[in-house]
Amino acid sequence: MRQFYERSGYKVIKSKNFYWLEMSNNFYQAMPPSGIIEPEPAEIQELFRKHRIWGLKYSTKSAGLGQEGYLYCCYDKTYDFKNMGASTRRNMRKALKKCSVEPIDFDYLAKEGFKLNTDTLGRQKRHDPAFLDYKRWSAMCRAGKDTAGAEVWGTLVDGKLASYMIAFQVGKVFEILHLMSRSDFRAYYPNYALLYTVLNNVLNKRPEVVCVCGGTKSIRPIKGVNDYKLRVGFDKKPANFVVILNPWLKFFLLNKLSQLTFQGMFKLFPKNDRVRLAYGMVGMAHESGGFYK
Repeated sequence: MRQFYERSGYKVIKSKNFYWLEMSNNFYQAMPPSGIIEPEPAEIQELFRKHRIWGLKYSTKSAGLGQEGYLYCCYDKTYDFKNMGASTRRNMRKALKKCSVEPIDFDYLAKEGFKLNTDTLGRQKRHDPAFLDYKRWSAMCRAGKDTAGAEVWGTLVDGKLASYMIAFQVGKVFEILHLMSRSDFRAYYPNYALLYTVLNNVLNKRPEVVCVCGGTKSIRPIKGVNDYKLRVGFDKKPANFVVILNPWLKFFLLNKLSQLTFQGMFKLFPKNDRVRLAYGMVGMAHESGGFYK
């Protein structure tokens, strides 16, 4: 996974025990996404000493530390329609009649996936250069082709790519990293068909896999974006999200005036992705800041 992201153009740094992926300008998160870690304060401090970074984010079990959150996980090795409610089962059957889900190659994804990126990020009001800049997107697809362990699944409707998933199996955990879909095929529920087929295939046919992780609760307050993951059978695994800021940045941001400023910016620009991300990160940092001096 580290090689995949590095070959895609991301920055990855290493502390004593963990790898950290740059998620935004000089902000890093622990990897893999499903990792629940307990880094020592000295390890965090060493990262700030060695690297010019603004902040770190990770998930932990430590009670009272950080902001309460969750990971989307499915552990059921007999996963099937029984994991869904009645209405979702009806929609899923419709989806599977219209949609064909199968592993696809990264060369095909490079050609056909870019529109899905622009559609998905446009719907969600998100900005991510790795998916919206065609050169970076091409680099990611080349990285997937060249990196052992990277895989991509696609949903086809009438021979056209309707949704895709980039994933990685890390030990006993199958990590869903990125999932995008075309807006004009949403009526056919391609994401439902994609998640059902992958969960059913991985959990039932790969004996070594004990969990499929569908990501974490979003930092950005985007209402309803990931609700469909619960409908298709993921559960919420509790985890606390910790954000630690560089000491000099912490001095300026973790105070009452800063909190009021970010709240005001969020009210004025609720659809600005950079404002939403900063608002979410600073909010987590406020709840985490008292634990690291």
